[in-house]
Amino acid sequence: DYQFTIFAEMHFRFHRLLQQHDTIVACGYSWNDIGINAWVSDWLNASNDRRVIFLYGRPLEEAIRGIRDNFRFHFKDFVQKGSIRHKEIWLSDLSSDSSFLELFRDRSAEKS
Repeated sequence: DYQFTIFAEMHFRFHRLLQQHDTIVACGYSWNDIGINAWVSDWLNASNDRRVIFLYGRPLEEAIRGIRDNFRFHFKDFVQKGSIRHKEIWLSDLSSDSSFLELFRDRSAEKS
């Protein structure tokens, strides 16, 4: 239950941090946590300027197959709208800080 103990505090902090940023890098997340998905969905829906850069070193279709039905539709919709952007790479495969920063290149072009 997310309303008690350390989980409530973690979700509160996660929500607070989300409000301070317009881009999230997600790697190693299965998109199957109902509470986290709800926060991310609300965060994405609140502004068209928000993005999730989803690092997954395999084709996006493989990731989508692993998402439970209750969020799969929303995930596909976010991908179609460009709110979730898949990069077919693992975080561990990024060779340097500059290659990590390259992930954000599309975001800076959008804002200019």
